[in-house]
Amino acid sequence: MINSLSKHSHSMVRTAFKTQASKLSPLLMAQLLRRGRKPASKQANGGFTLVELLVVVVILGVLGAVGVPAYFAQVRTARINTANAAVMAAAKACSAIWITGGTFAAGSGVLGTCGAAGTASTFTVSLIAPSRFVGLTTTATAALATDGSITLTEAT
Repeated sequence: MINSLSKHSHSMVRTAFKTQASKLSPLLMAQLLRRGRKPASKQANGGFTLVELLVVVVILGVLGAVGVPAYFAQVRTARINTANAAVMAAAKACSAIWITGGTFAAGSGVLGTCGAAGTASTFTVSLIAPSRFVGLTTTATAALATDGSITLTEAT
């Protein structure tokens, strides 16, 4: 019943359109007829398909799986290098104090004191919060021998 009613109303619209068509130019009439024949799915084409969304999600997943671990590995390497540099700087400063007789203050996050000239000293990085070296599994240690030589045990 609905189909026959739909067909009947469609034919009525088409008949009314044809009666008015004599007043329109042939070019405009052709454009209007073509516009009316498009399927409904073609008229409302404004979104993304499921396949397009899945491709984007897969690309983001691959980038995340590769990029995030590489980023964290780089951060860890930077912390290790900073810890090693900090204890070496403290040991070198202590060695310079022995020569010049000045004062010594260990840097931020570095533990250790500079003893009198010719005494062995050890400098380590603090792994306790709020140190910038939190997250390392072992400390970087610089040992200053009595002869002024420095030995570095690197952090990991």
